[in-house]
Amino acid sequence: MLSGILKTGKILKEKLNSRDFILENIRKNVKKLGFNNSLPAFQERGDSSLTSKVELEAFKKRLASVHAKVEVLSSLASLNDVLSKNQVNAQKILVDAGGEVEIKGSLKMPAAKRALGEIEWALIHGEMGVEENGAIWVNLDLLTHSALPFITENLIVLLKQKNVVKNMHAAYEGLAAKKSSNGVFIAGPSKTGDIEHNLVVGAHGARSLLVLLY
Repeated sequence: MLSGILKTGKILKEKLNSRDFILENIRKNVKKLGFNNSLPAFQERGDSSLTSKVELEAFKKRLASVHAKVEVLSSLASLNDVLSKNQVNAQKILVDAGGEVEIKGSLKMPAAKRALGEIEWALIHGEMGVEENGAIWVNLDLLTHSALPFITENLIVLLKQKNVVKNMHAAYEGLAAKKSSNGVFIAGPSKTGDIEHNLVVGAHGARSLLVLLY
């Protein structure tokens, strides 16, 4: 009797350790329970941009949730007023936005990368925003120094409202169409939660992020 039990146990153990046995049982149960493991199709309307005020508010709330501050510009002409409102000293800001904006009295672009470590504020251009996670795509090819968004003490990103998309699926489709690959998604200021699960903002990068929508 003992030998029979041991033999049965050996057979069961062999079956349980069998990859094919396990996968076959999974397939049977999936069909039996009617699970649908196909990926949903992500349909975007028109150019996938956000035109609804409700959705734009959702994007702003998502940015706030990742510790970013958001301001909406009536026009680029109001940029200086908004910067002053947020206590940004024009004489301490480095602008690298492809000539799209100019701030009187701002810093000149340093020739040496080492000098970037002394930059208190940097203003750059964001190509695309993502509503679902508050991420902003920054094309590093458009920057004089690609390290600028990460080495500055505080980062300011200019972003057109029409260039905000619903989710990452739409974002990657947009990047593929633009053939933009040398860049990075930035979601809020630098953050880490590695030490005792306590969130620390600005530990190894920009201490703050100000997003200017226009």
